[in-house]
Amino acid sequence: MQEARAPAHRVPAAGGDLGRERLAQDLPVDLEHRVAADHDAVEPGLRGAELRDDIRRLPAREKQHVLVGIEAAALPRLDVGDHGLLVDVGRETFGLDARLTHQHEPGGGRRGEADLHAFHGSRRCAAHGLWNAREVDAGDQLDLDVTSVAHGGVFVGRHGGGDDASGRGGRVVFVPDAIPGERVRIRLTDVGRKSFWRGEVLEVLEASPDRQPHIWPQADVSVPPAQRPGGADFGHIELAAQRALKRDVLADALRRFGGVDPGAVEVSPVAGESPDGRGWRTRVSLHVDDDGRIGPFAARSHRVIPVEEHPLSTPAIEQAALALRQGRAGRIDLVEPSDGRVRVLRRPDGERTAPAEAREVITERVGERSFRVDAGGFWQVHRLAAATLDDAVRDALRALADDDVRIDPDAAHLDLYGGVGLFAAALAELGGARVTSVESDPRATEHAGENLSEWVGARAETARVDRFLARVATQASASERKRLARGITVLDPPRSGAGGAVVDAVAELAPSAVVYVACDPVALARDVGTFRAAGYELRRVAGYDLFPNSHHLEAVATFVRHPGSGPSRG
Repeated sequence: MQEARAPAHRVPAAGGDLGRERLAQDLPVDLEHRVAADHDAVEPGLRGAELRDDIRRLPAREKQHVLVGIEAAALPRLDVGDHGLLVDVGRETFGLDARLTHQHEPGGGRRGEADLHAFHGSRRCAAHGLWNAREVDAGDQLDLDVTSVAHGGVFVGRHGGGDDASGRGGRVVFVPDAIPGERVRIRLTDVGRKSFWRGEVLEVLEASPDRQPHIWPQADVSVPPAQRPGGADFGHIELAAQRALKRDVLADALRRFGGVDPGAVEVSPVAGESPDGRGWRTRVSLHVDDDGRIGPFAARSHRVIPVEEHPLSTPAIEQAALALRQGRAGRIDLVEPSDGRVRVLRRPDGERTAPAEAREVITERVGERSFRVDAGGFWQVHRLAAATLDDAVRDALRALADDDVRIDPDAAHLDLYGGVGLFAAALAELGGARVTSVESDPRATEHAGENLSEWVGARAETARVDRFLARVATQASASERKRLARGITVLDPPRSGAGGAVVDAVAELAPSAVVYVACDPVALARDVGTFRAAGYELRRVAGYDLFPNSHHLEAVATFVRHPGSGPSRG
C-alpha cells in the first residue's frame, strides 16, 4: 500500500471537565468526507467519533469556543458561514449513525446554529445573515447532474457555479436513487446548511446505462419518495455497477482517512449469489406503528409503510413477513437459521427484556462445523455471509506466511468482538488453539465457550473489548505479553469501527499481525490510519458484496507489525 498525501490541516484535541451537554456533527461521516475531499482542507482525523470523547468533557461555553476554533483551523477555505459541528444543549439524543447520510440532527440543526452564531459575535452574526439569504427553499425543484457516489447510499451533484474542468464548485447536493453520470430532477428537502443541500429524486431525465428497473418495485423512482421503502438503496443499479461503486467508496475512504493508496482493491460477489442479488436476507426487522401497521420504514424516515413484497429476503422470511397482521407498536424480528424454520420475535415498545423466544438456542452451520447462537443474538444476515467471511479470514491468516508471519501454536491469540466464536474457531483450526474470544454479550460468550470446547487452550470471556485490553495491558506478566506479541489478533467490531482507543490498546500488546473484519469502509479507514500510526502496515484489503442491492459492503484487512515496533514494556 502506498502512502497518500498528508492532510493539509491538523486540529489539537480538547480536554476538561465532564459536561452534560451533547454534541452532534452536522456533516455525517460520508458527507464530511466528500465535502472535505472537494475543498482539500479537512484532516481525515477530524471526525465526530474522535472529537466527542474529548470535547464532551468541556463545560458548555468552553465547548462553543472549541468548536468555533475547530472551524477556523480546519475549514479555512470554506465560506464564512460554513461549519461542521453543532452544540445542542440539553438534548437526550445526539450523534449520527455512520451508516446513513440522512439523519435528523438534534434540534434539526437550527438551535445549534443559532447558539453558535450568537455566541461567536458579530462575524458569525454577519455569516448568519448570509446563511439565511439563500436563493432556494425546501420543496423547490431543480435539475441536477450527478457526478459521484458518497458513502451511505447517496450520490453527489452540484448546483450552480460549477467548474467544467474539475467538476468542483457549486453547491453540493446529496440525493438517493441516482447514478453518477445521470441528470435528474430533484425536490430539495434540506437547504439549511451552507456547505450542502439534500434532495429527493422525482424524475430521471438522462439515465445511466447502468440503471435497471428497481428490484423492489415499490422503491422505484416512479413511486412518490415518501412511499419508497428503505433497505435497497442500490436496487436501481446493475449488480456489476453496484460493486464498482462500492469499490470506489472503499478505495476513496482508505486514501482519505487511512492515508494509503489501496491500489486495485476489489469488492467481490459471494459465491452462490443469485443472479439478481435477491433472496439473501435470513434476518429482517419490521416495525409496527401506533396504528398497528407492520412494514419497513420509508427510506430515510421512521414512518412505517406497508409493502407487498420483500425481495431481499429469503422466500421463507418473505412468506412469514407478509403473513403478519396488526401488532403492538414496536419491532418484529424474523430469523431463519440453518434449519429453515422462521422464528418470529415480537419486541413491543416499553418491554425491558427480550421475549423468551429470543433466547431459543438455534444452530447455524458453516461448512462442517455447527455454532450455537440465540435466535435473537447476532449472526450474519446474508445466507452465505458467515461461510464467505470464514473463508476470507482463513485466507488472510494463511497469506500471512508471505510476510514471514506464522500461526504459532504456543502463542496467545485474540478474537475481539468475537460473538459466538466463528473466527476463533478458524484460528484454532489453523493452529492457533490458544485463542481467547472476547465478547460483551454474556449469552454469546456462553455459546462461544461451547462452540470452542474441542480446543483445550481456547476460552471465551465476557467483557467489553476496551476494558479487557486495558486489564491485560496492566496485569499480564512478561511471559504472557511475549506470547501475545507472537500471536495474531482478529477483530470484527460493530459498524462504528474499533476506534482509536481500542486500536491503540491492541497495538500496545503488539501482536505480530492483525486481521480486521469491517462492515463500514469509513470506520475501517479511520482505524487503518490509527494502526499505521501505531507501527502496523496495511498489507491487504479485500471487499465482499454481502449486501447486494444496498450500499453496504464487508471488507477484510490484514496488518503486519513493523520490525522494531514490539511491546513497549513487559
